[in-house]
Amino acid sequence: MSEAALCTQRYTRTGFDFFGPWAEPSEVRALQNLLDAHPPVVKNPHLAIPEISRIVAAGVIRKAVSQLIGSELWVENTFLISKPPGEMQVPPHQDGVNSRLILDPGRSVTAWLAITPATVETGCVFVAPASHRHGYLPTKTADLPGRPLTIDGPVPQDWVAALIPAGHGLLMDSRLIHYSPPNASASPRIGLNVRYVAPGGITMRDGSAPTHLTRIQ
Repeated sequence: MSEAALCTQRYTRTGFDFFGPWAEPSEVRALQNLLDAHPPVVKNPHLAIPEISRIVAAGVIRKAVSQLIGSELWVENTFLISKPPGEMQVPPHQDGVNSRLILDPGRSVTAWLAITPATVETGCVFVAPASHRHGYLPTKTADLPGRPLTIDGPVPQDWVAALIPAGHGLLMDSRLIHYSPPNASASPRIGLNVRYVAPGGITMRDGSAPTHLTRIQ
């Protein structure tokens, strides 16, 4: 079985898989220096930061995503997260559902890209293996700064720390439950979250056609 087939098999079974490197070490260091001074959360940085725009279309990432949802790719959303040392955390949630839209799991995938090392100490993502098999779950607003959405129901008991070296990444099914705890290190943990979709992968709750997509050329 080819490595691509094995990756797809692991992704289908567990709801996630690792990949990379997506950049050379020198490129990653340049990104670290560029992004170190940005705010903790920047929404859709691929629209404003040329270096981020190039990353989301990088060949290694595009190949990894394409083998899961096809070669015609669009970016639905990106988040640059520079998690500072301290209290910032993300509760258990699923990326493919919110108050505006629902993503088709067969036509969407999240790529989480480590720009600095993602370790337990720095507050890496924790994933609940195979939690995608239960489909999308009800949501509620978490009692945390920013009022993020979280799952409304029993929280999974089995978690795996997604330990990702800088310049590598994690692919997640849009239904996979995941969270990240506070950063207990002395330095920011920088990561880029990218939601890719294939044609027909988005249902807007208000019935409108999605107009906020960026085509990957």
